[in-house]
Amino acid sequence: MLRNIKALYRLLQELKLDEYQKEHLVKQRLRVVLISAYNYVPYYKKIMDCIGYNPMIDFTGPDDLKKLPILTKEILKKHDISYFLKKGARTTDLFSDSTSGSTGIPFKIYRNWDERSYQVAKWLRVFFVNGYSIRDKVLSLTSPGRLGEGKTFIQKFGILRRLALDYLLPAEKVTDIFLDYGPEVFYGNRSHLDLVAMELIKRKIKPKGLKLVVVGAEIIHPSSQRLYKRAFGMEAIEVYGSAEMGTLAYGTQQKNGLKLCDDLTFFEFLDKDDKPVLDMKPARIIVTDLMNKTMPFIRYEQGDLAVANKISIKAPYHERRILKIIGRDDDNLVLPDGSIRPFHDFYEIFDKYLEVKQFRIIQTEIDKITIQISSEPIYFKKNKTLMLEDLKKNFPPGISFSFENVDYLNPDPDGKLRVLISKLK
Repeated sequence: MLRNIKALYRLLQELKLDEYQKEHLVKQRLRVVLISAYNYVPYYKKIMDCIGYNPMIDFTGPDDLKKLPILTKEILKKHDISYFLKKGARTTDLFSDSTSGSTGIPFKIYRNWDERSYQVAKWLRVFFVNGYSIRDKVLSLTSPGRLGEGKTFIQKFGILRRLALDYLLPAEKVTDIFLDYGPEVFYGNRSHLDLVAMELIKRKIKPKGLKLVVVGAEIIHPSSQRLYKRAFGMEAIEVYGSAEMGTLAYGTQQKNGLKLCDDLTFFEFLDKDDKPVLDMKPARIIVTDLMNKTMPFIRYEQGDLAVANKISIKAPYHERRILKIIGRDDDNLVLPDGSIRPFHDFYEIFDKYLEVKQFRIIQTEIDKITIQISSEPIYFKKNKTLMLEDLKKNFPPGISFSFENVDYLNPDPDGKLRVLISKLK
């Protein structure tokens, strides 16, 4: 915990840096990351040697990145994890996280505990910038595998209090706890916040004492913001990020777009030919993590498109903003009992089936759901009954589940792979 607080203090101080100081810091951090990757990470050692680039000798600044190829999720999945990890790193000693599988195949990300502290601090900085106080009560909707994180002894003194709820709980139960706990800060994925907001409207109850709502993980539509305004009395602060990179950009009370975390991440906004994109045009988001040396992400393609401002010129850091994110936008299920389920419910079920490469949920009728499973036929045949039992335990009776064993799943035209598709009108 003390490590996280120290990292947070440093990041809050970095908000005060002038342009020259910020530019110097970014250049310094980038040099350290490139040298570490060259010396210790097999993938980067190979690609840098192939182009005749040694950052210990040749480093000049951020423009050096243009010499390196872009790293994609597909490249990561073609190789063993050790190809991208720092030599000597033992995964048992590291913090690990998993992607949600926006291209259909989740994978692991590793950090040492100092790097993890900066990831946590990036997230906490969003709260402090938007008026959070250390004595505020926080309620989060969290994956069941992460419920134990963030619990420390200092919470007994009313500092940094957070109640984490399993995001698989029914919206009615979450809303009961929300009203009983009375948080000042509430955050979670859009899908789950939407459900709580709708439940509050249904009950005709306005929460008291709430001063900050933070939402992320999915595209935030104007309709969702209108929903939050009606239910919570305020629009939510939007956060954009990923498991690979942590928090990348965040909204503020000024509502002038998402501020880039560009002291910790170097951003490139490129077209399909890897050329810089003009302001206000959709662009691929290419990022370089300036802190993770254990598993470096250098020129990593997020897989989303963004419309950004102040990027085509040498604009001051504090003026650069992401105005719109274009990414995966899964549907929700509407079940015969009237309940609504997001894709996360299926993610938690299939996460334990390690040889399932990809899966997709397709609702064809209100009581009929087809699940496409990409795995070896032998593994599928062996586990099909267990999968069906898990589904029936987690969903109301009367729903018919059918399976399709496929070689692979075709992505949507934007390259993303929606996990959940509802064909209901």
